[in-house]
Amino acid sequence: RHPKPKFDQLEILNNIFATNNLSLEYQTSKKLSDSLDKIKNQNIKNPFLNKLIRIMITRTMNQAKYINSSEYDFSDYEHYGLAMPIYTHFTSPIRRYCDVIVHRLLAACLDIESLPFILTSKDKLNKLCDNMNKQNRKAFFCSRESNTYSVYLYFLKYNMKEMEIVITSIDSKFISGISKEHGIETIVDFSEIGIKEINNELKYIILNSNRKIKIFD
Repeated sequence: RHPKPKFDQLEILNNIFATNNLSLEYQTSKKLSDSLDKIKNQNIKNPFLNKLIRIMITRTMNQAKYINSSEYDFSDYEHYGLAMPIYTHFTSPIRRYCDVIVHRLLAACLDIESLPFILTSKDKLNKLCDNMNKQNRKAFFCSRESNTYSVYLYFLKYNMKEMEIVITSIDSKFISGISKEHGIETIVDFSEIGIKEINNELKYIILNSNRKIKIFD
């Protein structure tokens, strides 16, 4: 199941986008998808902006998780990202264990094979789902840490000191952005650049030099 996103965070994003003449509709995944397509068509000459917007929206999404369907109401089966009321995957080329479980359940439903004992217990199935979600999360963090380490080695090799970033977030203590050239995210602490004014609501800062910096600069 993939629950609905964090709508409060989407609303904040939408307010930020509005200052750049962009708008989102996100009541349903279909409306969100249509909005993203509209923004893409409006900024056809700036594909990196579209990429940034999709990255920022992805961060408002809740994690998709494997569930024991008997523990949820049918209305809670929804997969928001795929705009489907019910969904499962069972044809993975790498034979994930969750696919194997689905195969076994289907085989039992079709009277092809008997149901393995471990799948006849709700408690055991819940534990299987918890473990699959845990392993899935661990794999995600492993992949992210691997990327971070590879980036570190790259910059170490070429002795790079600076990069140009496009700003994606302004907080009370730092700005963060993504390098258009390298595709990596980095953070700049305010203590390094000298800040005169911070506006957390409208998401802009004014430097000591009176230069104003906002999201997407």
